[in-house]
Amino acid sequence: AGAEAEAASDSHDPHLTPERTHEGAAEAGAAFVARKTRTRKADGDEYGRALLLSLDQKYNNDWENLSKEEQTAGRRRHFELWTKYDCFDLATQQLPAGANVLDGTFVDKTEPDPTDAKTKRKRGKSRFCPRGFKDKQKNELRTDAPTVGLTALLTAEAYMQSLWEDDDPDDIVASAIVDVSAAFYQGLRTCRSMTLYMRAPWEWVQPLKEAGYLKEYDAKRPVYLRLTKEVPGTVAGPRMWFLNLDDRLLSFHLPVKGGGHLSISRSHKPAVYLVCERDAEGNFKRTAGTVCTHVDDLRMRATSFAPATSNETRTGSRTGPLHQASAGVEGQ
Repeated sequence: AGAEAEAASDSHDPHLTPERTHEGAAEAGAAFVARKTRTRKADGDEYGRALLLSLDQKYNNDWENLSKEEQTAGRRRHFELWTKYDCFDLATQQLPAGANVLDGTFVDKTEPDPTDAKTKRKRGKSRFCPRGFKDKQKNELRTDAPTVGLTALLTAEAYMQSLWEDDDPDDIVASAIVDVSAAFYQGLRTCRSMTLYMRAPWEWVQPLKEAGYLKEYDAKRPVYLRLTKEVPGTVAGPRMWFLNLDDRLLSFHLPVKGGGHLSISRSHKPAVYLVCERDAEGNFKRTAGTVCTHVDDLRMRATSFAPATSNETRTGSRTGPLHQASAGVEGQ
């Protein structure tokens, strides 16, 4: 019946006039559905090509237009990220027997050059990703990394919003969304039973020599890095990042006026944390906010409070700093 109704509206098909019999309308309806199916397939193929083109534009946009020097510079900046977060501790051209070795590939694109914002000049941006599916221990490691679900996120948001007293002009519920830059490079150190090596790209050979990792170098042999972090591409990367984030959130401590402080505790839901206000003796007073984590994004919502001093937030330091890339803040 639906096909017949749609078919009756198509004045270009001679089979779809009102004078036609029921059988004729049914045949015309079937032809209409077949024609629409062919059209959808053609549209789908065209959409698929457009999607692939857009993905190629996203990850390879203008990369080929960069000079060789600019491409090498982009890949070298990524090497500096690896050294900044101590992702490896050894470069060697000799491997032990039966070593667990991964190769990798670059994902390249361009980005606005932050040092030349006036001309909107672009520079190369690269990420080297090991092929984790070749990991000999991929089935032996825990890889679970909780992220907040939609229901839990909405529940936390609604709960904090319910604490707002609209008759009190000094009472504010503020929210913020934060993306942690280079999150997976800030995971906890790997704790494998088998050392993991990665074949270094040739663009990193010279930086490795300059940084003192390669004392002697044979151009005919590859260079391998002994990894200390589960970098992006390895199977346990998301979990090691979550463990570090969990550790850092639980070590949060912010003094507030009146001798108390704010701390963060886990809730019964994974990836949902509660910002608790406690008195000077450490006794719970109230829930002042929520923090929901989704991979490297944090969604926070909290009521207003008065810190004891500015910039007095203290967190654990054994795993290094977490760098905030961007934050949108509503309210104060």
